[in-house]
Amino acid sequence: MSSQDILIACKRCNTKTPVRDMKYDMNGSDLICGRCYEIKIAAKKMPRDGSKYADPRKFKLEFTDPLEAKKEVKYFCQHCKFKFSRKKEHGVPKVCPNCNKMSLVIQGSTSADTLLRDSSRKEFDF
Repeated sequence: MSSQDILIACKRCNTKTPVRDMKYDMNGSDLICGRCYEIKIAAKKMPRDGSKYADPRKFKLEFTDPLEAKKEVKYFCQHCKFKFSRKKEHGVPKVCPNCNKMSLVIQGSTSADTLLRDSSRKEFDF
């Protein structure tokens, strides 16, 4: 008779079970059979409100496209005319890395007319 053929009584249901099928209870000291262990694990996953299924409204499904985060965004400083790009995953910069002013715009988001008007106003402001 091998050591794996020895039968031990489960602490929950008192069924004689082979040692190889025994698992430790959540308290870490009692041995329970595999069936009782699965029932205990399933009971932990069940919702506490008595329903059979979990409420799908409680779960928020968020999907972020990994390729979208790797794309680069092109920025333009309206003050010093510095152009640079930065990966989208790093977030939006607050100031221009060249002049340290808060005058950044995303390239392509502002029309050329608006940029020309803004630049002409800044040239004549004394």
